[in-house]
Amino acid sequence: MDRRTYLSGLGAAALVGCLGTEPGSVRTGSAEPLRLKIESVATHRLSLRVNDLGDEAPAGEGDVVDIEELDEKHHETIREAAETRGLYGVEDPPEGLTEAFEDTEFLRIDGTYYWVGVGDSSDVDVAFDAELVDESGSDGDPAVLSLSLENRGERTVEIGSGAPAPFGVLSIHPAGEPDGESHLLWTGEYEESDHVRTVGRSVTAVQDIGKVTDLDPGERIVREYEIDPAGFTEGRYELTDSVGVDDGENGGSLAYTVNVRVQ
Repeated sequence: MDRRTYLSGLGAAALVGCLGTEPGSVRTGSAEPLRLKIESVATHRLSLRVNDLGDEAPAGEGDVVDIEELDEKHHETIREAAETRGLYGVEDPPEGLTEAFEDTEFLRIDGTYYWVGVGDSSDVDVAFDAELVDESGSDGDPAVLSLSLENRGERTVEIGSGAPAPFGVLSIHPAGEPDGESHLLWTGEYEESDHVRTVGRSVTAVQDIGKVTDLDPGERIVREYEIDPAGFTEGRYELTDSVGVDDGENGGSLAYTVNVRVQ
C-alpha cells in the first residue's frame, strides 16, 4: 500500500458515519464543578488493526493464515487486537510479531476471517504529549486539554489523521470501557472543517476522508480541546487514538493513551 494512502486512511476509518448517535456526543444540562489530573501519557510504536471480514474467505486476495499456524506467543496479542475496535497499540510486543505478517494480510481465527495491518513507527522521531491548560471545569467554563506532536528528527514527517487534522474528532471514555459512555472533546475546528458536521457544541457526522499534514524538523503542532463537566462522575478516564507518521523512509502508526482522573 502506498504510504500516503495508508496515512490518509488511518484515522478516517474509525470516524466514518454519524457520531451524533454515539453516547456522549451531546453534552447538555448543568454540571457540578470538576477537577482533572493527567495520571499518565503513553505511546505505542507498534500497533495492529484487525478487521473482521466475516465467515467467508476473501476471494482472490492471496493466502490466508490460520492463527494456529503462527507462533503461540503471538496468539494473545492478536486475539486482543481482533476484539478491539480500531487500532490496537501493543505495549510489550513479542519478538517477531511484525515479521509474522510480512507475507500475508489475511488471518483466520476460529473460523472467522480478518484483514490484518501492522504499523511500526519506531524509526520515526515524532513525540506526542498532553497537558492540562486548565484543570478545573464548571458549567459554562470547561477544563482545557492540550495535545501536541513534535518532530524531533531531521526529515519532514507526514501526519495522517481523520478530519480535522492533525488529530481528528476526539472523545474520552471511562477507563477500560471503550464502548462505554463517551464524552466529546470540543474544539472550534470542528465547526470550521468542511468535513465535520456540527449542531451547537455537538458533532453529528464526520466525512470519510483522511488528512495529511506536513510537520517540518523542529516543528511542534499544538491543539487545545475543551472538556465540559456535564455527564462526568468521579473516576478514571482514557483518551485513546492514533495518528499515522511517515518521514519518507519509515512510516507506521503512533497510538497514544492519555489517562485522566476526574475528581
